[in-house]
Parts: sequence; C-alpha cells; structure tokens
Amino acid sequence: MNCTVVSTSRATRCGGWIDGGWPKRSLVVAIVIGGTLCVFAFVATPASCEWGLSAYVWSGVAAGVVLFAAPFLLEPQLEPGRRALWGVLYVLGGAGVWFAALLASGMRVVCRLF
Repeated sequence: MNCTVVSTSRATRCGGWIDGGWPKRSLVVAIVIGGTLCVFAFVATPASCEWGLSAYVWSGVAAGVVLFAAPFLLEPQLEPGRRALWGVLYVLGGAGVWFAALLASGMRVVCRLF
C-alpha cells in the first residue's frame, strides 16, 4: 500500500483516509440529524392529519440534502469519490431512520379515504 505522511502528527494518507479512521465530523452530524428526525416524528404525530405528515416529509427531504452534503463540506481530506460514497450511505441511513421513526411514532398516513 502506498501511504505518505501528511503532517507532523504522523497521520498517514492511504487511499483517501487520514489515520485509517472514519469521517468523524460528518458522522457526528449524521447522528444528530437522525436523532432530530426521531424526535420530530413524535412531535408531529399528534397533528399528522393537519400539518404533521407534510412537515415530517419535508424535514426528511431537507435532512437528505444535508446528509449528502455533509461529507463534502466537513471532510476535505477525503477523495471526492469517497465523499460521494459517504454521502450516499448517509442518505440511505437517514432514509432508514426516517422510515423507522415514521412507523415507531404511529403517524397516520391515510387520514380520510374520501
């Protein structure tokens, strides 16, 4: 493996990774966004037929955009391809958390049939 020393802290760059670790800052952001989505699902559930469901759907869309952008904005040491991969993985994980919170909160999706 071709690794080079990046700084005096003896961090090595091997295939786009610093110290062989995870993208720490964007991972923290992803965890906070997932927790916020879970809390918001339970806040919006009582009003799911008025405003709750649409607000929850749009918050999920906004979370997806931020989750995809997080590795690009917070992890400059990663190669662009790895940033895109982490962005897609964060979006998939966020979608899973969003759907699980939707089910766990008992949000009503169909309020009236006609």
